[in-house]
Amino acid sequence: MRIRFTARTVYETGGRGLGPVFEAGSEHDLDEAFARRWLRRGVAVELTEAEIAAAAAFAEALAQAEAAEAAAAAEADAAAAKAAAEAAAPAVAKRKGG
Repeated sequence: MRIRFTARTVYETGGRGLGPVFEAGSEHDLDEAFARRWLRRGVAVELTEAEIAAAAAFAEALAQAEAAEAAAAAEADAAAAKAAAEAAAPAVAKRKGG
């Protein structure tokens, strides 16, 4: 079952205030019994299939945008390096007597 926590929640497995922390807004796939514990306590809501699909589509679009941004940055870096090398070429040739 996939749920979204609506409040910061500490699962106190190691004593008071100790254990895994589920931040508000975080989404988790949990077994049904464990998820129902948080639903009953009112600190989480169950996600619908539509919400899960929308989150997956958003994650995919974000990954594609980040990949395109990284490719553009790499291309810009390569162009800057080429321009710097071309600008330095006459000075190197002059030092070598060319």
